[in-house]
Amino acid sequence: MTMTKNKLERIKTLQRGGLVYSPFIPKEQEIVKTQPMDYRSPFLIEESKFPVEPVKVYKPIEQNTPQPIKEETPIDYTFPDPVPITETVSGKGKIYKASEKELFKSDIYNAYLKELKSRGINKAEEFAKRLATQDILESRWGQSTLSEHFNFGGVKDFSGNGVQKDTTEYTNGQKKTVKQPFRKFKDLSDYVKYKINLVDKKWKVFNYSPEAYYSVIVSGKQKYATDPDYANKLNKLFKSVWA
Repeated sequence: MTMTKNKLERIKTLQRGGLVYSPFIPKEQEIVKTQPMDYRSPFLIEESKFPVEPVKVYKPIEQNTPQPIKEETPIDYTFPDPVPITETVSGKGKIYKASEKELFKSDIYNAYLKELKSRGINKAEEFAKRLATQDILESRWGQSTLSEHFNFGGVKDFSGNGVQKDTTEYTNGQKKTVKQPFRKFKDLSDYVKYKINLVDKKWKVFNYSPEAYYSVIVSGKQKYATDPDYANKLNKLFKSVWA
């Protein structure tokens, strides 16, 4: 029998093992079963010389089940309301709002009352009212920028550690604006104690009746304020605040 070249090549291929494995079969595929394959050729006389080899049947790689796309939380582009100008950073005082007059009145009065009672001052309630009224006038109901430093009474500080601020002063009855240093306090209690010590040391106010307080602090060479109408303003404000 004469064989063509192509047929001969096919026979040789089968004699060498009969299987040509593709390099494209993924290694991770799992062999699930085998089945025989008959490589016997009808062109061969002695067909029994060719072995029967198993052929590998591969399980297709299972594709991952598509996962539903999770909805992302939308980005919130809104910003919190800005801190009002009347609020200050933690650790400092508070500049009260125009709508917080009653709050300021209550805060400052109760702070004075507590300290005066702890010192055993007679008629503590009446003195607390007058001290609080003075701070209402000086700080404009706690709205002065000095309130950031708990300085509600316009207390000055010439030690070099004060905060500079424009203020109104009177010289020979003439009104003018000047820049002067004002004391910084660490908290409301610190301020209240200093203020009580100040008016007690300089003017001995607690030796007088509460009703005389405003007249006393503008008497003598050292006056609490240079405004010639200071006592009258305080008395009028006192009547309106505590009526």
